[in-house]
Amino acid sequence: MKKALLLLFAALLGMGAWAQVTKDNKSYEPYGEIKVKNLWINAENYSNRTQFQAQPFMQLSNNTKQPMAVMYDGIIYVAHSEAKTTVVSPGDTVSQAVVHRFDVLTGAALSDLDLTLDGRPYGGLLAANNIGVDNFGHLWIMPYRQIKDNTMLYQLNPDNGEMTLLATLESDIEIARIDYYDVVGDITLQEAPCNIIAPGASVEAVYGWHNDIDGDADTWTGFFDGDTYMNFTEFYPAKQTNWGIAPYARFLLGDDEDTRYDGDLFYIDGFNQYPTLYARDGSIIDSFEFATESLKADSVLYPLTSVNGVADFFVGDCHMFAYAKGDYNAPNTYDIIVAELGEGAAFDGMTRCWQMPSRGLGNNNESGRRLTVINTEEIEVGGKPAVRMMIYKNANGIAVYEIGEGVEGGGPSFDQGDVNGDGVVSGADVTALYNVLLDGAEAGGDPDVNQDGVVSGADVTALYNILLNS
Repeated sequence: MKKALLLLFAALLGMGAWAQVTKDNKSYEPYGEIKVKNLWINAENYSNRTQFQAQPFMQLSNNTKQPMAVMYDGIIYVAHSEAKTTVVSPGDTVSQAVVHRFDVLTGAALSDLDLTLDGRPYGGLLAANNIGVDNFGHLWIMPYRQIKDNTMLYQLNPDNGEMTLLATLESDIEIARIDYYDVVGDITLQEAPCNIIAPGASVEAVYGWHNDIDGDADTWTGFFDGDTYMNFTEFYPAKQTNWGIAPYARFLLGDDEDTRYDGDLFYIDGFNQYPTLYARDGSIIDSFEFATESLKADSVLYPLTSVNGVADFFVGDCHMFAYAKGDYNAPNTYDIIVAELGEGAAFDGMTRCWQMPSRGLGNNNESGRRLTVINTEEIEVGGKPAVRMMIYKNANGIAVYEIGEGVEGGGPSFDQGDVNGDGVVSGADVTALYNVLLDGAEAGGDPDVNQDGVVSGADVTALYNILLNS
C-alpha cells in the first residue's frame, strides 16, 4: 500500500488531473438555535475553471443568456435563451431557448427542456430571460421587453417544455426596457388574483399589471390604481433619480389570507440603489437609511449598489432577509448576506447571521446582468421548520443550503483541503495527508478532503486539484 500511495503522490505532482469541489465546507456559526448546512455547490470558485465552463449553463459565451433560475418541487430550473439553433424547415431556423434542470438535493444534471410554443420551437432575443413559479406551483416564462413591446406571460409545462401564452400585457406608455419581473398570486387566476411588477431599466418608472381571481385572462388592468406604470420619486440613496441597469423587484406576501396576494409591499433593488422596501403608492417604507446607527458597528452589512437580488423569508418565527452582497471583484465574489430583521421586520436593528458561500460563487463579469437569484422554499428538517435556499449567479454558479433548528449544521471547522488545521491550504497539507495515509498520524485538520466519509487515495487527488486551482 505504501508503495502505491507513494507512486500516486508522485504521479499527482506531474499530471493534470481535475476534480470538482462539491461542498462549501465552511462551518457557519449557529444563529441562536438556527444552523446552516450546504448540500452542494457547483461554482467557479469551487471547481476547476475549464471543467466548470464546459457546463452548458455556465459557458461564458452565453453569460447574458441565462440570468435567472428557480427552485421548485425538487428541481432547479435555469432558463437559457438562444441556447441552440433549431431547423424547423429548410430555410427556417429558430434560436431556441432551453431550460436546464438540476436535482435540488444533489446538483445532478437532469434532462433539458427544449421550449416550444404552439408546436414550434420557442426562442429569440432573450426570449426566456425570466423564469419563476407562482404561489400555486405554476411555472412561468417571460422574455425581456424592449421599448414599445408588449409584455408576454407564458405558463411552462415542466414535463415537456411546452409553453402556453396566458397574457399579452399592454402599457399606457411606451415601455422602457424591462429585464426582470416578479409575480405574486396565481397566473391561471383559478385560486387567487395575480399581480406582476417590473421596474424599468434606467428610468424612474415601475410597471405593473393586475387581474382578479376568475378574471378575464384577456383583460388585465394596471397595478397602480388602474395605471400600468408609476414614476417613483423616492430612492435610497436619495440622490438617485432612476433605477439604473437591470433593476429587480420582489413582492412580499400580505399578512393574512385577504391580503396575501395583493402585492402592496415590494422590494426594489437597482444598479443605483440599495435594496429598499416600497408601498404601492411609491413611498419608501424601509431602507438601509433607517438602519444607519445600528449598522455602524457592522459595516459589512452594506452591499454594493451595483448588484441586485433580495429574498424575504421565515425560519420558524425568525424573520430573515437575504440580499446580494458583492460582484465579481474580490473579496465578495458573488456572495450574499443573510440577516435577521429588527423588531417589526425593520432594517433598523437588523443582525447579520451569515455571509455565503464562504468563497463566493465566482469572479466572472457577467456583462451587466446584475441579478443574483436568491430563492427559498419552506421545508421541515429534524421535525422542525426550515428553509432550503438556492443561490444562483449566471456564469458563476449555483449553491443550495438548508437553514433551520433541525439542520445538523455545516461541514467541518476547516476549509476543504486544510488537512493540518493551520488555516491555510498549502503544500504542507500534502505532507500531512501523506502522514495520515501512510503512518496513521493525527491530521490536526480534516483529512477527508473529498468529503466522501473515507480517507483514501482519492483525497490526494482532491487535494491536488484544490492546490492546482487556488
